[in-house]
Amino acid sequence: MHRFVPVRLNGDREGKALMPRYGVTGYPTLIFVDAKGKIVARNGGKMPPKGFIETLRIVADTLREEPSMRLRARKNSKDVEAAARLALAAAWREDAARALPLVRHAERLDPENGTGLMGEVWNGMGDAYMYRGKNAEAIPWFERAGRFGREGERSYALNSIGWCHHLQEKRTSAVRAFESVLAMAGVPDWHKDIARLSIAIAQESKYVDKG
Repeated sequence: MHRFVPVRLNGDREGKALMPRYGVTGYPTLIFVDAKGKIVARNGGKMPPKGFIETLRIVADTLREEPSMRLRARKNSKDVEAAARLALAAAWREDAARALPLVRHAERLDPENGTGLMGEVWNGMGDAYMYRGKNAEAIPWFERAGRFGREGERSYALNSIGWCHHLQEKRTSAVRAFESVLAMAGVPDWHKDIARLSIAIAQESKYVDKG
């Protein structure tokens, strides 16, 4: 984890000017940036230590492997792992237009996630849209991860769908998605903790439920 330089900013004080630049709408938000200040990955919401460390590992591994994956993709356009890893890295940078052709190429090679690599990619694309406030466009990506992803990817997708609905002021749909996570077996405990907290937040919100 020595690849990271941690910086903690208060979004209401010294970090206020950076809030619109990075599209931060809530706390806590974990953003990974490169030396030029460009986003390379993001994670929103509270995480337990285990989830935090796992996030650091995944981001570090994906970024470290990116140059070698480019070489593999150039040598073999049907290399599913290289295609999926490059698509994920592009999605994490939140440039959906640039990421989309990479994701579509990876999907053509592995449309139903037979390799187990595509769940992260679909969730990454959902995040890219959601973090920019495009919740309606994010949901289909999360739904694909929820259908074809692995256990932890499916629960992540359902929590994310719940938050997309919540941000659209659709309390009933949001709570239904969070409750689906609680009903799942074999998912990380902290995903269920997030679902429980999210249900409480949705139920306490003052907006008029739009469904």
